[in-house]
Amino acid sequence: MIARRTFCFALLLLVVLFCRSVAAIAPVRIKLGQETAWMGEAVTITVTLYSPGPFSGSPAFDLPEIPLTAIVKTGNPVVSSEQVEGETYLIQQHEFTLFTQQSGEIAIPPFRVRFEGKSSFLAKAEPVEGMTAEVKFQSKRPPDTESMAMVVTATKMQIEQSWEPSPEVSLKAGDAIVRSVNREAEGTTAMMLAPIADQSMQGVKVYLATPQLEDRVDRGDARAYRTDRVTYQFKESGEYTIPELSFTWWNPTEQRLEQKTLPSVTLSVTELPSVATVSDDSRSSESVRWTWVLGAVMFAVVAVWLLRKPVSRLVNHLRQRANRDVAIAERKLRSACNDGDAQAAYGAMLRWLRAKSNELSSDAKQPRDFELELSLDAEWRLLSQRVYGVAAERGSVEDWDGRKFWTVFSKRRPQTRRGDTSHGPPEFPPLNPSSQKFQTG
Repeated sequence: MIARRTFCFALLLLVVLFCRSVAAIAPVRIKLGQETAWMGEAVTITVTLYSPGPFSGSPAFDLPEIPLTAIVKTGNPVVSSEQVEGETYLIQQHEFTLFTQQSGEIAIPPFRVRFEGKSSFLAKAEPVEGMTAEVKFQSKRPPDTESMAMVVTATKMQIEQSWEPSPEVSLKAGDAIVRSVNREAEGTTAMMLAPIADQSMQGVKVYLATPQLEDRVDRGDARAYRTDRVTYQFKESGEYTIPELSFTWWNPTEQRLEQKTLPSVTLSVTELPSVATVSDDSRSSESVRWTWVLGAVMFAVVAVWLLRKPVSRLVNHLRQRANRDVAIAERKLRSACNDGDAQAAYGAMLRWLRAKSNELSSDAKQPRDFELELSLDAEWRLLSQRVYGVAAERGSVEDWDGRKFWTVFSKRRPQTRRGDTSHGPPEFPPLNPSSQKFQTG
């Protein structure tokens, strides 16, 4: 019994000591890469997170706001383990870079960090919160930079410019030219590269495009890129000089100021050609061309005015023709011929003959009488025999060829005949073998 109580007491003591050890370890630590730096120089900040077990999710950093200072997250977190007071912890190291335009002592106040970690490999992830300690470093202004509003500190800088179109191209009033300035720097960030100087010019409209900023990390080397585009539009003719551009930066490796100047460009802008400067030949050619155009327009107007009534009559005639009895009868005849229906074709043909006769009788300008051409007349008599003749009595109406009838009909139109006062539609075939004839009245 005593042994059991002693074992429980010892176990409880170990748990208490372990908890105190864990509680004594701050979950967040901060470290500066250097104690002294130049204005604008990159200062490395390393924030280390501690957890007894694996991490879960992504941490959140409430970075402080410091005047004239930028803190930029760089790279990816590094995960490893570390022995702290005899205990093994998993750690995450996050790297930031600080750039400041202040001189003197720079203090980074404590800021909050939130993440999730496990107390053991099998435990559930729990939220962890910690505060960093305050850290300080000294920022020094480089010599001979007192007149500079912004100090750019870079170990290397490449600056180039290009023009579009080329300055050698002839420009006229109203034309524009674009100047592109590209900067590539090492050891800084793109946001620390100063904007280009004011480009205002008399008689020139200047437009500055939004700069393009980019930061890249290539094999551990940080590079900053900035592109500025300036458009110059010349309102009047004359000679213009686009000023040079100078860039100055502090090289911390060489401990000196470096500078590069982009040369100026002089442009000659000519006036736009006016109407008075056009040659006589050009004016003459233009005059002849407009004369022809005007004449063609007048001719078209006169032709439309003269032809308006004939065209109107033609349109009305075609419209009426499409709906008159003759046209209707033709459509019915064509349908019956296509279907091979001799009875329907006979009725349609009979209707067509009557409509045609009435049409000619109502038009005083055309002769009243007409006759069918021989080929159509033969087909018409054959159709009549199939319907009312001997063939019909013998039941051979289906031998009639409607397509042939329509082909002959469509190619052979009725022929009018003058001087014949008798109304002579063709005789219909005998209904019986007798010689009796049928006439339309």
